[in-house]
Amino acid sequence: MMKGSEIPALETERQALNLKYKQIWMTLILALCIAPGLSRGSTLGTGWTYRRVLRVNLFPTSAPGKNLAWAQFYTNSARLPDGRDLRVTTASGTLLPMRILRVSYKDDLVRLAFQEPAAGEYFVWWGNKHPGAAPPALKIDRGIFLRVYPLVQGPRRNWRQMRRHFKQATCFASMFVPEMFMGYDPTGWNRQDMMLYRATLHITSAGNYTFAFDVADVGFLNLNGKNLLTKTRPGGMMGRVRFKHTVHLKPGWYPMTVGELHLWWLAGLSVDWKPPGSAQYAPIPPAAFAPANQASVGALQKVGGGYAADFSIKPQSQLFVPPDNYLQRYTFSARVPATFAPGVNWTFSDGQTAHGLQVDHEFLAPGVYTVRETVKQAGNTFIANRRILVRTEIFSKFPYPPVDPSGVVADIIDNYNLKTLSGRQLFRGIMFYHHYRNLRGLRAWGLAWAISTDEQNPQAVVNTADMLVRRQLEKGQFRQAGNIYLLASRKHIDAMTQAHLLLHYAVTACNYTSTAPEVLRNLQSWKAGHTHLSKPAAHDIDAALAYAEIANGNGAAAARYVTQAGDVTPMAYSAQEIRQGVLARNVESYIDSRHYRTADHLLDQWELQFPRAIIKGYTRLLRVKLMMAQDHFLNAASIAVQYVNSEPKSFYAAKLLYRGSEAYKNAAKINRSELLLARLKKDYPESPYAYKN
Repeated sequence: MMKGSEIPALETERQALNLKYKQIWMTLILALCIAPGLSRGSTLGTGWTYRRVLRVNLFPTSAPGKNLAWAQFYTNSARLPDGRDLRVTTASGTLLPMRILRVSYKDDLVRLAFQEPAAGEYFVWWGNKHPGAAPPALKIDRGIFLRVYPLVQGPRRNWRQMRRHFKQATCFASMFVPEMFMGYDPTGWNRQDMMLYRATLHITSAGNYTFAFDVADVGFLNLNGKNLLTKTRPGGMMGRVRFKHTVHLKPGWYPMTVGELHLWWLAGLSVDWKPPGSAQYAPIPPAAFAPANQASVGALQKVGGGYAADFSIKPQSQLFVPPDNYLQRYTFSARVPATFAPGVNWTFSDGQTAHGLQVDHEFLAPGVYTVRETVKQAGNTFIANRRILVRTEIFSKFPYPPVDPSGVVADIIDNYNLKTLSGRQLFRGIMFYHHYRNLRGLRAWGLAWAISTDEQNPQAVVNTADMLVRRQLEKGQFRQAGNIYLLASRKHIDAMTQAHLLLHYAVTACNYTSTAPEVLRNLQSWKAGHTHLSKPAAHDIDAALAYAEIANGNGAAAARYVTQAGDVTPMAYSAQEIRQGVLARNVESYIDSRHYRTADHLLDQWELQFPRAIIKGYTRLLRVKLMMAQDHFLNAASIAVQYVNSEPKSFYAAKLLYRGSEAYKNAAKINRSELLLARLKKDYPESPYAYKN
C-alpha cells in the first residue's frame, strides 16, 4: 500500500455514536434482566461442587462486539482434567458465553474469558462429573488477544504466505496481553513458534497516522484487513522499530492483526505510531484498543458447605545463577476468614515445609509441584492442594521480573531439608552458593549432591565434582574433597565416567590425606565389580590403582597397573618425549605465573595420557613444587616421601627427599626435616642434594 493511502473505518462517526447509545441501552436492559435471573437464558442446574466469585467493572466503550472479561485462577482436584466442567454464570445462575484460554491436566491453573453483560459479581463453577452440554461459545473481539502456534515451515516471502501458516497450525496457548509490545515469549516456550495478535484500534480524530513495526524475526501488520507493513528478512529488532507506513484514517474502530513468526531463540514485537500532530513515535497506548476487563478472583467456595481451605499463589521474583539457571520465589498466602486464628502448615513436593499465614518458597528447578496447605482452626482441619507449574523463568513482564537479593534466597534455602531434593535441584543450589561465594552453604549442598544417586548428566557430574573439590581444597577441606569424587562415582552414570572420577579420587585423596590404604581398597573393590570394562574405563581405573599403589609404597604393583593401563593414544617414543616436554614446560610456566588450577589440570592430563609418568617421578616433583607454591607444605612433603618409599631407585628420589625436607622446614617441622636430610645422606651419598644446607 502506498504512503498516505486511506483505509475506511468500520463505521462513521455518526454510526459509532449510535452504536454507543445502543450498547448503553442494551447494558441497562441486561442489568434489569439479571436481577430476577435472566429467565430466557440457560441456567446452571445442580451437581456443581466448587466455585469462585469473579468481580468485574465495566468500562463504557463504543467498540464493536460485546463486553467481555477474563480471569486467571486455580481450581482444585475436583475439576475435570480437560476443564469441560468449567462454567461462568451471573449471580443468579444464568450461563454466559465463555471460552477457555488455558487449562492443563498437569496443573490447576485456569484462564478463561466470558461475556460481561454488566459490572458486578459473577461465578465460575466446576466439580461436576457430568456437566452436560458445553456453554455458549464466546467470540473474542475485545482486548489485545494473543494466540500462539507451533512454527510451520514453508515460504515466508510475503504476508499472505505467513498468514497461511497460522491457518495450517493449531493454537496451543492464548491470552490477553497489556500492550502491543512484547520482548519475551509469554508461554515460556522460548523456541520456534508463531504469535498472532488481534485487537481493535480506536481512532478519535481524522488525519495521517504513521505506523512503525518490527519483530525479532519475520512478520506482518494488517489494519482493517489491509496489509500495512511486512518484514520478510529474519533478524533482530536491534533496539529500534525500523519499518513505517503512513495512512489516512477517519474516526472509528479498526481491526488490527499482527503476526510474528519466531524462528530463533528470543521473541520480540513492537508496534509504534505517530498520530497527527505528534513529532515522534511512541508505543500505541493500551487505552487506544477496545478493552477486555480483567476480573478479580475471590476465595474458593464449597457449594452447600462451610469453609473451604484456599490460598493465593503469587510469583514474586527470580535470581539468575550462571550458567543458565533461575531460582524462583513464590509467595503463598492462606485465605481464611477474619474470625479465624488458625495454625497454617505448608508442604511442597520438593520435601520442604513451612508454617504461617504467608510464606515464601524458592523453587530450584522447573517442574510441576503440589503445594499443600493445612489449616487448623478450633479443633478442625482443612486441607487445600494446588498443582502449580514452575517454568524455566517467571515471565510476568519485560525485560525481566524483579531480581531477588541473594541474601533473601539464602535465608530461605539455608533451612531446606537436603535429603528430599533431587540431584538437579541440589545442583542448582550448589551453583547459587558457588556464584555468590557462600562457602558454608556450598559444603553442605555439595555433600548432599554427591550423596544423591538419581540419574544425572555424566559431564555435568564431573564438572560439578571438579568445582566442589577445588573450593574445598582452597579452604583446606582435604578429606571432604576426596570424598566428593568417591561419592560422585557412585551415581547412576556410565562406568567410564565412574572410573574417571575414581582416578581423580585417588589423586586427591593420596595427595592430601593419609587414607591411601582405604583408597586402594575402594579402587580394587570397584574394579572387581566391573569385569567387562571398556578400554578407556579400564585405562582410567588402572591408572588410579597405580597412583594408589605409589601412595602405599608398592612400586612393583604400581608398575604392573601402569603396564595394564598403557597409553591413551599409542605414539612413537620420540613423539611421547616431545609431548611430555611441552607439558613439563607448560606446568612450570603456570606454577611460576601462579595459575595453579591450570598447572594441576595439566599434571592430571599428563599422568592420564602417559601413566608411566606416575612411576618415573618427574610429575611427582612438579606436584611437590605446585603444593609448596600453594603453601601446602605438609602435603608436599608427604607425597615426596610416598614416592621415594615406592620407587627408591628413581632418578628423582634424592631430589624429592630434599624437596620434602624443605617442605617440612617451611611448615616448621624441623625434626622431620632433619630426619629426611639424614635419610638423604645415608641412602644417596653420591647425590649433590645430600650436602645442601
